[in-house]
Amino acid sequence: MRRIFGKMEAIFDILYLAAAGTIGSLLLFSADLSFPRLLAGAAAIFLTAGDAFHLLPRIHGAFTGKEEELKRALGRGKKIASLTMTIFYLILWHIGLLLYEPRRLLLLTFGVWMLAGLRALLCLSSAMNGRSATLLQPGVSTEISPLRCRDSLWRASIFSIERRQQVWT
Repeated sequence: MRRIFGKMEAIFDILYLAAAGTIGSLLLFSADLSFPRLLAGAAAIFLTAGDAFHLLPRIHGAFTGKEEELKRALGRGKKIASLTMTIFYLILWHIGLLLYEPRRLLLLTFGVWMLAGLRALLCLSSAMNGRSATLLQPGVSTEISPLRCRDSLWRASIFSIERRQQVWT
């Protein structure tokens, strides 16, 4: 099998996880316990933990050469990372609301929550369950692209899952 992830990318991923976890911990456990800072630290740690679910299999595959055996773990990890990223952005939205105290954004906040819920439903949908191993074949990636409908289940939806060929170098 052709190498998908190199050792340099694995080293970068390790440094990213260490740096993001450290910065999140410093924000969370610092002496200044303002609520926005506490939320920022928790959000950073939450995002780092979610990213670890897909980065650790990538790192393991880069150093052992066992990418083929890690496809299911990588697919599951990408789903978990996508969900944690959605929650991270919701927390980030509320940090902005706390810091800048904008007026009359209740409707926009409702829209942000609705879009986050839609994204979470798409991540958890039955269209993705159990198919991560086949969708993550070498040379094939999954994307959520707007205004494309692949099957009758999602014809009324704004988004659908589309398989696209991608050349990995």
